[in-house]
Amino acid sequence: MSNSLKKSILILALAIVYFFLFRNAYWGINVLLYSLVLIGTTYFLSPEEWSSPSVKVTALGTILSAITVVWQHSALAFWAHSISFLLFIGFVQQRELRFFWYALLLGLRNIFAAPFDLIKHFAQSMMGIIRLNLSIRWFGITALPIILAVLFFTLYHQANALFTSFVLNIWTSTFLAFFRNFSFYNLFFLVVGLFLATSTLSSSAFAKTLAGQEDLSDIKRVRKGNRFASMLGLKTEYQTAIMSFGMLNTLLLMVNIFDLPLFWLDYSSKSFVELKNFVHQGTYILMVSILLAMAIILYFFRKNLNFFPDNKMLKALAIAWCVQNAWLAFTVGFRNMQYIWHTGLAYKRIGVIFFLTLTIFGLWTMGKKIKEKKSIPLLFHWNAWAAYALLISSSFIHWDIIITKYNLNHASKEPLDLDFLIYDVSDKNLYLLYDHQKEIAQELGISRKEVKEKMAYKKRKFLSKQKRKDWRAWNWIDCKNQLHLGQ
Repeated sequence: MSNSLKKSILILALAIVYFFLFRNAYWGINVLLYSLVLIGTTYFLSPEEWSSPSVKVTALGTILSAITVVWQHSALAFWAHSISFLLFIGFVQQRELRFFWYALLLGLRNIFAAPFDLIKHFAQSMMGIIRLNLSIRWFGITALPIILAVLFFTLYHQANALFTSFVLNIWTSTFLAFFRNFSFYNLFFLVVGLFLATSTLSSSAFAKTLAGQEDLSDIKRVRKGNRFASMLGLKTEYQTAIMSFGMLNTLLLMVNIFDLPLFWLDYSSKSFVELKNFVHQGTYILMVSILLAMAIILYFFRKNLNFFPDNKMLKALAIAWCVQNAWLAFTVGFRNMQYIWHTGLAYKRIGVIFFLTLTIFGLWTMGKKIKEKKSIPLLFHWNAWAAYALLISSSFIHWDIIITKYNLNHASKEPLDLDFLIYDVSDKNLYLLYDHQKEIAQELGISRKEVKEKMAYKKRKFLSKQKRKDWRAWNWIDCKNQLHLGQ
């Protein structure tokens, strides 16, 4: 059997699996099942591609993120899985790819180019079938296995009631369901399944183009520019950089010194509005200033200044600038933690922690780039993998549960924001709210009946959604809520 024909059969099979698992279904355990089938198929079809560490890492990331979809069923888990899936497509298409962003670009390209790749593969497969049907050897190889399979299928179908029931269920829920209730809605899911399978299994000429681009440009080290470039112009740029980093370091040192009293400030004496203004006014501006600081370093160290003779002073000032910005990030984090401590936990405050974590890592890699003359693409490569690792690891955490538990159990300046926990936080926290009705009523000074009435909206919405779900959308957190609600 030709490789093209084998791919086409597997693409059709994966499309049917996708249709069966996702038609009229929410995300749940179906995501994990499809991921395992798809990744297993790629290994069966092209085991040599798995020699690449990037393929193994992204395959593991795709499976782990699919597990978090089943376990957490959060928006973060969905995003982590989608990005992992795109990266896996990119790396499995071209195992020689090293650059994170090239793999992501290749994954996106294959998704959008899937219709054209699909037509090409089926055209090649039909030509293969015509050639194979002319071969007596092909008929001799396939005839006996097919006859035996049909014979034993008939025997098992007649002898085993459970096997018969299973086959009928598969037949009625897939093939008959599609043709009996044919609609563009059904066709849509089948086509999406075809596109996803094609984007993963089909080979792309663009993959070789990207791999060739990596070979042409060494992403590890920055390269010298024109050796005949004007030294006078480079010296002027060097002097500009020295003056810039000198002035900026002085300014930032003053800011950091003025921020030192933050660590001894009595936050408990401030009102909620004062604390909110104090944190919000400075935090976002300082975050933007850190990003601009990183952009300045990238600008000056983009090429020939890395090789300027006796540039130790410039490197020292740039590294000092990185260290000072890392300290600035730490003070921003301190403000954010004080705000959480005194007002409660929320999504944006967690987002600030993520941002600062990646920022400090980025500043560390910036210092490494300056000292070791690494290239800007490699810098982005390092930071992209760090962001990916943080995304996958954080998707394992029950953030909705952590927010709810923290706000219910931690005393703050303001009364408990019950509306936030009911309307803004997802229904993952439903069982916690029902378990803490008494404590909520005491803190807000209202009756348990009023608390229950407020939560009734969330409960109705949750139960209404559950009625539209079947086994394919099963996930642990919904199951836990249903058990607590006695459903």
